[in-house]
Amino acid sequence: MKKYFLYFLLSLFTTAAFCQNITGIVTDANTHEPLMSVTISADGNTTQTNGKGQFSIATNVKAITATMVGYNTATISLTANKVSIQLTPSTVDLQPVIVSASREGEARQDAPIAISKINSTVIKTPKPPRYTSF
Repeated sequence: MKKYFLYFLLSLFTTAAFCQNITGIVTDANTHEPLMSVTISADGNTTQTNGKGQFSIATNVKAITATMVGYNTATISLTANKVSIQLTPSTVDLQPVIVSASREGEARQDAPIAISKINSTVIKTPKPPRYTSF
């Protein structure tokens, strides 16, 4: 029984020894400013960068992946415990959202788009949250 217990303890220590803590910073490739909320993933472990673009992740793989909306995904091979990742902005554009306001009256049925008329009291009056019971 002691023999199996020793093998179990040895296997725990060897797997923990291969797991390394990777730290680093993620920046924009053009402006060199730190990027926050970048998702860093490695072998099922994920984390996000903080407000200064810094991250820390425990892994035993040889590469990590950094993803963020609006940027191209980057996969970095690990050669050290501290890495610097630069993400390039993506050239894929999302559909623009146009918000416009007009003081000119227009009939709702004549408009080719959905129109909602609101006034300042509707904007100023907060609505309480609706709670429904199931």
